[in-house]
Amino acid sequence: MNPTPKRFVTLIWSSLILLAAPVNAATVTANFTAATTVPVTAASYAATGNTVNLTLGFAPPAGTNLIVVKNTGMVFIQGTFDNLSQGQAVNLTFGGITYPFVANYFGGTGNDLVLQWANTRLLAWGDNSAGQLGNGNMLNALIPVPPVMTDMLADQTITSVATGGNHSLALCADGTLAAWGYNGVGQLGDNSTTTRMVPTRVNTTGTLAGKTVIAIATGGSHSLALCSDGTLAAWGINDSGQLGTNTTTNSPVPVLVDRTGVLDGKTVIAIAAGSSHSLALCSDGTLASWGYNSNGQLGNNTTTNSPVPVWVNQTGVLAGKTVIAVDGGGSHSIALCSDGTLAAWGNHDAGQLGTYNLPIGGVRSRYWWTNPAYSPPKPSTPSPPEVLTTSRCALTVPWPNGDTISTAS
Repeated sequence: MNPTPKRFVTLIWSSLILLAAPVNAATVTANFTAATTVPVTAASYAATGNTVNLTLGFAPPAGTNLIVVKNTGMVFIQGTFDNLSQGQAVNLTFGGITYPFVANYFGGTGNDLVLQWANTRLLAWGDNSAGQLGNGNMLNALIPVPPVMTDMLADQTITSVATGGNHSLALCADGTLAAWGYNGVGQLGDNSTTTRMVPTRVNTTGTLAGKTVIAIATGGSHSLALCSDGTLAAWGINDSGQLGTNTTTNSPVPVLVDRTGVLDGKTVIAIAAGSSHSLALCSDGTLASWGYNSNGQLGNNTTTNSPVPVWVNQTGVLAGKTVIAVDGGGSHSIALCSDGTLAAWGNHDAGQLGTYNLPIGGVRSRYWWTNPAYSPPKPSTPSPPEVLTTSRCALTVPWPNGDTISTAS
């Protein structure tokens, strides 16, 4: 019997939607005729062993990102195209002009293959008392100023940034991590507690050795990094267990988050951090959290801190839902579901749960609530209210149609 010949598939700009799992195309031809062109849409996609031919058929405005593979599933794209590696520079020409991009297999919603615009510029402003603007001094800036981009950030393309209480973190296209600002508890991850006024390299000789960092998050004084192989690392302050190491010992270098409990066998696809707590979203839609919990921000129906990941309670309004995005505020957390449901839990003293019922004096809620468009259910046995001091927080959560929803209190 003759072996089945290898299948060759060519996809041009196309509105073609591939839903089989996993989809393999020996050669993908992606001709971008507009910024909305999406050559491949798939619930599961295997790029390993295949190639992609990229061409540009229009003049993209500055800042344009091009989606090569729109991954509608929760898992990452399997491998990379043989001729397109993670972080690779891609120069596309149209009308005699060359436009620079970089390949990011973890762009878009976190698991799409995106050609990100390479000519980006990093700017910062505001409080600079600890050098968190990264511009070489500690003077506050009332207008945007550029951080120092020499040394380790020279010729790098930054794909994402995150800001903590008084420190900043940047992820480059090649997986390089840079941090700057206050470092009194090791939140810069450079194996010191020395405050830095310019970007410094996060230590990658231990836990992160040989890893490709794909996502970052920052809490008040701690930092998180997610790697392409599912490795989850944290560093900085750990007084409430926010590093997830089953200790309360600070770490000035990245250390592994405990995966022996609820995260055993799970694939983490997104991370977030609040002031002193951390969150992880898994590919099956389950949520884990760890760290400070006095306001119920871990969502496990207790107010007990946890130095290891615990499951967020999904038996209430999240029952049967698929969580697709998560974020953390100062002392509360928020999750977005695939059907548009928005749920929040934790501190509610300033109305940050969005339930219409801002309590007099400030109380906390350890129960799930939907967004303000829904009528929030009343718990059958509500917990006694506790008076809290007012805190401030702000967050932005992706909305399914590509817009964003922002809240501030």
